[in-house]
Amino acid sequence: MERYRAMDYQGAWDLARRGLSIDTYDPASNYYYGLASIRLGRTVDAMDGFEVAASSPAFRAAASIELARIYVRRGDLGKASDYADRSRQLKSDNLEAFQLLCVITRLRGDRNPSVTQFAASPDPLSHFRASSGT
Repeated sequence: MERYRAMDYQGAWDLARRGLSIDTYDPASNYYYGLASIRLGRTVDAMDGFEVAASSPAFRAAASIELARIYVRRGDLGKASDYADRSRQLKSDNLEAFQLLCVITRLRGDRNPSVTQFAASPDPLSHFRASSGT
């Protein structure tokens, strides 16, 4: 985590791998292994790490969001929607999951106002902020 936050992604990846060599199913090591793998362009490794991290309740919602993002980038909107919805169900106030579902809905060409309404953010700088004119 320290190496990842310092933006030393290769160092974070190396340390996470070392942790995984000790305990393959450690959720924190798998989660940060996944985050570092994304930054290093290792998408398949990232997916493996997030899948294992999602087995832990502490990392399940965050790992599901990261998996949904990967599937959005790959163009698999069905799986992306499934993972984002899973994250939303795990944490009902998960604004990030609602916003990702909104993006997925728009990418599919749907104009479902209920998804957009739930994704509205109270942050005035957010692109998802509800506007009175639309």
